[in-house]
Amino acid sequence: MEEEPQQNNALRGLAGLAIKLGGKLVGKLLFTKIGLISMGLFCVLVLAMIPLVLIFDNVAQGDLNGSDQVNQKDKTLIKKYRDAAASSFPGVQTDTGEELNYRLRWRLLYAVDFYSAEIGKKEKTKETKTLLPFNDLDQLALKLAPSFSYKTGTVKITVKTKKKVKKENPATGTMNTVTKTITDTDQHHVKLLKKVMTYKGNYFYAYQTKTKTRKSGNSTITVTKPVIANVRFQKDFSRFNNLLIQKLNLDEISPLDRKMVLETSRSVALGDNHLGFLIGEPGLITGQIGGIDLSSLPAKWLQAFKDAGKSYNVNWRILVAIAFVESTFQPDAVGPPNPSGELAEGMMQFLPSTWETFGVDGNRDGKADPFNAIDAIYSAAYYLSYLKIGEQPKQALYRYSGGSHAYVKKVLRLSRTMTVRGGGGRFTWPVPTSSRITSPYGLRIHPISGSREFHNGIDIGASCGSPIVAAEGGTVIASGPATGFGDWIVIAHGKGLTSIYGHMYKRNLFVRKGEHVKKGQVISRVGSNGDSTGCHLHFQVERNGKTVDPMQFLTI
Repeated sequence: MEEEPQQNNALRGLAGLAIKLGGKLVGKLLFTKIGLISMGLFCVLVLAMIPLVLIFDNVAQGDLNGSDQVNQKDKTLIKKYRDAAASSFPGVQTDTGEELNYRLRWRLLYAVDFYSAEIGKKEKTKETKTLLPFNDLDQLALKLAPSFSYKTGTVKITVKTKKKVKKENPATGTMNTVTKTITDTDQHHVKLLKKVMTYKGNYFYAYQTKTKTRKSGNSTITVTKPVIANVRFQKDFSRFNNLLIQKLNLDEISPLDRKMVLETSRSVALGDNHLGFLIGEPGLITGQIGGIDLSSLPAKWLQAFKDAGKSYNVNWRILVAIAFVESTFQPDAVGPPNPSGELAEGMMQFLPSTWETFGVDGNRDGKADPFNAIDAIYSAAYYLSYLKIGEQPKQALYRYSGGSHAYVKKVLRLSRTMTVRGGGGRFTWPVPTSSRITSPYGLRIHPISGSREFHNGIDIGASCGSPIVAAEGGTVIASGPATGFGDWIVIAHGKGLTSIYGHMYKRNLFVRKGEHVKKGQVISRVGSNGDSTGCHLHFQVERNGKTVDPMQFLTI
C-alpha cells in the first residue's frame, strides 16, 4: 500500500521541528552535513527530542498557542477548531448513529494546522511565533472529514400485549374477564452504512438479519433487523499523506512524521505528553461506566464467564466488568477506529489482528467468532491469561485496554463491588431491546454544539420504533413537546423521584398526563426528535428536582 519509509525522511521531519522550535544546531547538522545522519543518529535524536518534549508538554496542558500558559486565547482557539470540525461532519442518516464513530476530532485539525504553521511556512518572517489558526480551518476540515455511502435495510418490530377485558357470555348474559392479546406491528426502512472513507482508510460494512425477543411486563417484544456482521478495514493513508506533504511543504511523509502529528492530537485530547509512541508504546484512553446487574444476564453468558474464568485461571468478575465497560454486553458492538484504523469487534471488543491469535471457539460450533458472546468471553479469558493477569492484574488490564490506567481502575472497582442487583435495581431497563449506552451521565462534548457540557441523563442507542417501557410504576405528569427533547414523557414515582424519557415523536406517545402506568408498560417508541443526532432514548432520573446518575437505579 505505501512504501517502506526512509529513515532520512523521518529525521528530516524531526529536524524541521528542531529548526522551528529551537533546535537550530540539529537542523544545521542534518541539512549541511547529510553524511552525519547515519553516523550521528543517536545524538541527533536526543537533541531533537528536546523541542518535541516541549511541544507535547505544552499541548497536553492545553497551551495551544505556545504562550507557556493556558489562557483565554487557548479557549478561543479550541472553539475555532471545534466549530470547523463540527461543520465538516456530513450528518447522521442511520438509526444507530454509527457515523458518529467517524467524526473529525478538532484535536487532529489543530495538530495538522500547528505543524503546518511551524514546518510548512514557505516564507520566513521575523516573528518568533506563528499565530494560529494558520490555515482556512473550514477548508482544512473538509479535507480531513469522513464521507459515507449507504444501502437500505428493513426493521420489523412486533409488540404483543396481554390485557384483561370484560366480555359478555352470550349464553348466560353475564360479564366475564378474559385475557386478550393485542398485536402492534411496525415495519420501516432504515439506512445502513455501506462504506466509510476516512483519512486513515476505508471501512466496508457487512450485515446479517437477526431476531430478538424480550418480555417486559405484560408485553412480548420481537425485533427483526439487520445488524453488523463484520467491518473490513482497508488501510490507506494516501489522502492524509498528500495533505501533510502539501501543508508541511515536504517532499514525502514517513510513518514517523505522520505519527507525530497523530500523537500530538492524542496528547491534546488526553492531557498526557505521550512520547512513548516513539518506542512503540500505546497511548491512553478514557471512558465512563455505570452499574452492572448480574441477574439480568442470560444464564448461558453468566455460566460462560464462570467457566472461562475457571479454565484460564482468570477472575470471572473481571471478565464481566470488561464486557460491561467495553460494550455494555452488546455481542454485535463495533467500536470506533483505534489509532491503527482497526475497529474493535464484539462484546469484548477485540481488534481483528488480536483475534487472529487469541480467538477461541468457546461454544464449540467449529468457528471462533468475535461477535458470538460465548466465543468472545473465552477469548478474553485466554488473552488475559496470556498477559499473566494472575501475577500482574493491573499490567495485564493496562495492556488489554491498549494503555489506559483509568480503564484498569474502573474494571477492578466494578469487579470488586458488583452484586446481584448491580446499580440499585429499583428501575427496569427502559429499552428492552438494547442496552447500548451511547453517552453516559456527566460531562461530555455535546454532539451538536461541540461544547463541553453536563449530560443530565444517559443516551441509549436503539433503532427508531423500538419500544420504551416505564422504568417504574407511577403517574404521568407530562406527555408532549419539550424544548430540546422533541416530545417527552415524565413519570412521578413518589418520594420525590421522577423519570424522564426524551426524543420521541408525538404519534408514539402512548400515555397521557394524569394516567397511571405500571413498571414495564410500553409507553412510547424510540425516536430522533428534537436536538438529536440519531435514534436513541434520553433517559433521565431526578430526585427532588435534581438530576442523579440513572445507573444508581437501573438494572441492565
